[in-house]
Amino acid sequence: MSLNKQALLYAGLISTVFSLAHVTSAAAQDSDVVSPSTPGKEIVVSASRVPMSANRVGSAVTVIDADDLEDRQTQSVADVLQEVPGVAVTRSGGMGSLTEVRIRGAEANQTLVLIDGVRVNDPSRGNAFNLDNLLAVDLERIEVLRGPQSALYGSEALGGVINIITRKGGPSRVSATLEAGTLESYRFSSSVSHSEENYSFYLGATRLNSDSVSALDRKMPGVSETDPYENTSINANLQFDVGRFVEVSLSGRYSDATVEFDPLVFDPNTFVSATQDEPGVFTDTVEASGRAQAKLTLFEGQWEQIVAAGISDIDTETTDPFFFLPVTSTEGQVREYLYQSNIFFATPEVANAEHTLILAFERLEEDAAGTFLSGGEDQSLASNSLIGEYELALWDSLFLGGSIRQQQNEKLFDDSTTYRATLAYLYAETDTRLHGSFGKAVKNPTLTELFGFGPGFTGNPNLQPESAIGWDIGIEQNFWDKRASVDVTYFDSTIEDLIVGTGNTAFNATGENRIKGLEVAGSIRPLPDLRLTASYTYTDSEDSNGQELIRRPRHMGSLNANYRFLDGRASVNLGLVHKGKQDDLNFATFPATRVGLDSYTTVNLGGSYDITEGVSLFARAENLTDAEQIDVFETRGPGLTAFVGLRIGFSPD
Repeated sequence: MSLNKQALLYAGLISTVFSLAHVTSAAAQDSDVVSPSTPGKEIVVSASRVPMSANRVGSAVTVIDADDLEDRQTQSVADVLQEVPGVAVTRSGGMGSLTEVRIRGAEANQTLVLIDGVRVNDPSRGNAFNLDNLLAVDLERIEVLRGPQSALYGSEALGGVINIITRKGGPSRVSATLEAGTLESYRFSSSVSHSEENYSFYLGATRLNSDSVSALDRKMPGVSETDPYENTSINANLQFDVGRFVEVSLSGRYSDATVEFDPLVFDPNTFVSATQDEPGVFTDTVEASGRAQAKLTLFEGQWEQIVAAGISDIDTETTDPFFFLPVTSTEGQVREYLYQSNIFFATPEVANAEHTLILAFERLEEDAAGTFLSGGEDQSLASNSLIGEYELALWDSLFLGGSIRQQQNEKLFDDSTTYRATLAYLYAETDTRLHGSFGKAVKNPTLTELFGFGPGFTGNPNLQPESAIGWDIGIEQNFWDKRASVDVTYFDSTIEDLIVGTGNTAFNATGENRIKGLEVAGSIRPLPDLRLTASYTYTDSEDSNGQELIRRPRHMGSLNANYRFLDGRASVNLGLVHKGKQDDLNFATFPATRVGLDSYTTVNLGGSYDITEGVSLFARAENLTDAEQIDVFETRGPGLTAFVGLRIGFSPD
């Protein structure tokens, strides 16, 4: 599609929506409208292209809301995700170190990360996203959607989707948080929120500094060395109404993080690489993303039209005295344009049915530039997708869903068709819910795989997309008047045409990667103010050679207990995370050799106390037992750390 045709198409879509905003509909009323697919209090945003009630969702999904985040006092989103079933977090050191997430055994770049609807996977770094620069502040909720989701979200959503939603405007409030702790760490956060009848906004900013911890400091007795980390993050959201039927949303996020790490230095005499202390390598990462959306609602909420545009830009600059260049840099940018039409209607005379029909057009553009790319040349990819989805509710107990995506790729590799089907069934007499899903997903070749990376890695323009067929089935049972629940899900997926990098290029491997396992999640509230949650995941992974996939623990689990007392003014939270044995590769040898990593369990304890209205004192200790955390060979996580802080908030009115 030519640029002129694209411009005409987008202009036509936008003009259509805004011209419809001036249509006077006899059926339209001045009332707050909730679409028929979102009844009830608890909704899930990511499991469909429209929000829906959680009990209607057939896919496996975990929701962590703002209250959960406040109870845990976790500083990093990556730490929060460790308690989610099916999610393996791999951190290669202390704060700011490369942190990857794998859902149900899929690769890190086979997990799509969204922040306020913006794709933030970095095309200049293999389409993965480094989660450790994402702080757990200014967040409203985190949703983890597991299983193949390309029909909804396209490439990268082969293993699942992490959907992060930041805070929106609400009642007028100003707040500030100051925290200090071990490793010379301190954090200052502030935010302001306000809303009126026709608009609302939220603005938050955070500054974090820490000496962090060095891999050498944890593994070599007598060595005391730090790898400093600093992070400045800003988040903003604005919503306002244009006339009676149009709602506009604007969101933006900015982050600037710098971390030092110890490099591997190659010894030409022994042909072995070793980690050295000084001088260190400094990496500065600047992430900026934003999204603009306009939604037109007509016919008492039965027809919604959405136009949106989003952009993500990630610049990474590394200063390394051992490279022949003093500074290396990469820049990855993703642009997405969307038109979506949602139609809601009911046929109560036929099975008391409710229908949701969704049609959408999506254009995705990816650019990568930098000194790491072969020849230093800028590279790009683009695709156009047509998406259809149908959701059906019968008798308010049986919920069926289906979606399909036809993606036209403009360069090199084949077009793709992906699909997904879901089912949920509620049996009210026993408070039981059955759920399941089946789908096909793809992961397109990355720009670095297609065009090369660095002086020694040659791109392969003949690569084809990776593909996966996956399914799951589960049962959720509530007990004790919904004070206790347990959800057990079995999953199975087969990945073909996996792109493997060996030697100096990449190729599509023959054979299959087979991954299957079990996810268990449970919660119980034995007392009104005491809540216990737990999760366990068993993952059986195998590559085409019959070997277990690296960095996929066979056993993972978590336990969290939160207790509120003194009429809710005080709380204490205890969290345990267990990661079982796993394999990794030792890249200090050539060729890389397989090594085993030991299991470990971390224990975190936190508490808070409301001194007076709007003023709270809090404290937490992480890794109480000083466990040795090894997720990546030759790296170590922090030992025991402790923090204390003060939170102040007030309403100007």
